[in-house]
Amino acid sequence: MWGDSHFQRHYAWPAARSVLPDVEDCRVLLAGCGRGDHVPWFREHGATVVGVDVSETAIRHARDRFGDEAAFHRADLTASLDVADDDTFDLVFSNLVLSHVEAWTAVFEEFARVLRPGGSLVARTIHPHYLRSHDDVEDYYTVSKIANDWPDVEIPTFYRPLNAVI
Repeated sequence: MWGDSHFQRHYAWPAARSVLPDVEDCRVLLAGCGRGDHVPWFREHGATVVGVDVSETAIRHARDRFGDEAAFHRADLTASLDVADDDTFDLVFSNLVLSHVEAWTAVFEEFARVLRPGGSLVARTIHPHYLRSHDDVEDYYTVSKIANDWPDVEIPTFYRPLNAVI
């Protein structure tokens, strides 16, 4: 599985951990939680975890894996996160999910709404150079949908130039 890959274990996850704040006694929103691969680390470090994902299948797997160790809800990051009130979370963590979202403005507005004042956002995305080198991107300066090779599921992926990421 993707979360168990060599890339995730030895590159992506250690890089993510290096920028995370102390999460002890924090409420953490895993935005695009998938099957919940990051839940154990956050729980072991003292966080209360809420995970949201657009995939009902992913949410079902996360609930099966973690029971009541975390709360999981089906939610589309591009819409209102009805599972959270304003100023609910100390940290929003979105790991390699934004590449699958075409327009980011509504997502970041919702992250801002659910983060408490002084809260942190850690959002990681796929570097545009990687997408350009592996996919047929015709225009460097335009956000564009690209094909992907995910087995048994269609998940859109969007290339965006580095200035759009920043």
